[in-house]
Amino acid sequence: MRLLLLIAAIVTLVSCSTDNPTVAQAEKGADDAPVPAFYQSEREAQPLPMTMSAKLFSDPRFARVYEIAERIPAILAQQPCYCYCDRGHGHRSLLDCQRDNHSATCAVCRKEVLLADRMSRMGLTAKEIRAAIVRGDWKGVAE
Repeated sequence: MRLLLLIAAIVTLVSCSTDNPTVAQAEKGADDAPVPAFYQSEREAQPLPMTMSAKLFSDPRFARVYEIAERIPAILAQQPCYCYCDRGHGHRSLLDCQRDNHSATCAVCRKEVLLADRMSRMGLTAKEIRAAIVRGDWKGVAE
């Protein structure tokens, strides 16, 4: 049991490395900071990577985010992620955060996915959603 807890702690620490800022750090980011990586179009993002199954998460907050990723992968592929995982984890879009448990360890990713889902259901395009994410609208999203 202790070994399992130690492994879980190590995985969490690695997932939350200094290259993956907290929400507070991301919210303080400079307005002129470069936009993180994203695909300009759904076509450019092909083939879309498989996302981790929502069924693997017992926490409903995490399961919800992964369910959204399963439903709107093309939209998420066209979004940047302001935890700057493109630098520390080699991600090329917000969708890449859903390939493994990264979003389960990162509130920035989760908030951006929730915002993208809400805006997508309102009929906004991937480009319009991206503008909102770049503007920082995700900072006001409650989990």
